[in-house]
Amino acid sequence: MKTDYLNINEMTRTGEKIKKVENIILHSIGNVNTTLKMCKKEIDNLSNEGNVYFSLHYIIDKEGNILNCIPEDEISLSCRKIDINYYAISIGCIPCDESGKFSKKTIDSLVMLASNLCIKYNLEAKNILRHYDITAKRCPLYYVDNSVMFEEIRKRIKIDISK
Repeated sequence: MKTDYLNINEMTRTGEKIKKVENIILHSIGNVNTTLKMCKKEIDNLSNEGNVYFSLHYIIDKEGNILNCIPEDEISLSCRKIDINYYAISIGCIPCDESGKFSKKTIDSLVMLASNLCIKYNLEAKNILRHYDITAKRCPLYYVDNSVMFEEIRKRIKIDISK
C-alpha cells in the first residue's frame, strides 16, 4: 500500500475529523484505462474546479495496488449526503471493463483492505455499503446491477474477519 495524501482544501480534503467509523463505502472510479496516478491527479485537480466536492480514502487499481489518499481519521467527500462522510471510510476501485466489473486482483485487495478496516473499527461485513445504498447513485455500477456479486464480496469479508 502506498500513501500519497491529497492537499488540504475545501473541495477534496477538508481536514475535518471523522466522528466514528460506522461504515465502509464502496465506489467505482475512473474508467478501464485509469491508473492510480491519474485518479489521484484528477481528484487533486478538483480543488481548482470550485463546484465539485469529491475524494476517497483509498483507491484500488486493476492490479490490486492500493493508494491511501486521505488519513482514516479525516472525512472524505465521497457522498453528496455529507453527514455519512463523518461516519465512513471510502474505497474507490478502478473497473477492469466497460461493465464496471472489478478485476480479481482488485477484489482480492478490496477484501483484504475492507477486512482489516472492519477488524480495526469493530465493523461487520453488513457495514460495507455501495455508494448506491446511500444516495441511489448507480455506483459501483456493476455491483448495483449484479447485487449477488456484491454479496459475494461481503461474504469473503465476513469469512476474513471471523478468522
